[in-house]
Amino acid sequence: MRFSFVQEYFDLICSNVNDYSIANAVAASSAVPFIFTPVVLENHDSCESPHNVSRFNDTSAHMRATQSGLASYSDKKSRPYIHLIDGGITDNLGLLAIYDIVHTDKDSFEILTDQVEHIMIISVDAATKPDWNIDSSPSTPKATNMLGAVTDIQLHRYNDMSKKLVVDRLWQWQSEKANRTVQFIDITLQSAADPDYMNTIPTDFKLDDSQVDALIQHGYQEVLKIDILGSGSASEPHLLENNNGIY
Repeated sequence: MRFSFVQEYFDLICSNVNDYSIANAVAASSAVPFIFTPVVLENHDSCESPHNVSRFNDTSAHMRATQSGLASYSDKKSRPYIHLIDGGITDNLGLLAIYDIVHTDKDSFEILTDQVEHIMIISVDAATKPDWNIDSSPSTPKATNMLGAVTDIQLHRYNDMSKKLVVDRLWQWQSEKANRTVQFIDITLQSAADPDYMNTIPTDFKLDDSQVDALIQHGYQEVLKIDILGSGSASEPHLLENNNGIY
């Protein structure tokens, strides 16, 4: 079950997100299984959980699993503690967090969006596509190369499905009311001036100054490409080849 560091999730454990250290939240988000130890939260029993799974009737298997997971926090006896690890295994881009919050609290979302005519979501996908050098030889690949290739395949496919899910929901939201416009900005490393170099930058806690500068500059250039749509000018969303947005 994904745990987001927003008050709605802290309500489930009868706590206040403003009292929690940002450093601990970052540590939890970086706690890769088997490399770092999980970060532990106490599931307090001083309040009643606001979520009751019986009130949901969503037919989506994904949403039923999410709603059941939210409701499980109310069982303080069976879950007095929560162990948090890197959320990349369930939502690497953080997009599903938005999708789930919308679907588990539709009434609040509708109240908010009745006053909003334009929604833009900027997705930053820093996934690399390294060459694992598997197909250059008939020999059995090294275990590290095979593991890296398999992990990359799973990550990229899951990221693509997450983007499509959110884009489809944005299009549905736009079609429900006239004059609504949506944008989904997909920023990736593959559109960089030198994608080969970008794909060599590792996921690490320490990078060279040149690598940091290259990442910052690429993000800056991609944001400059964003074209803010005028009211009513959007059509059905679709992926653009140049990563300049989804309209």
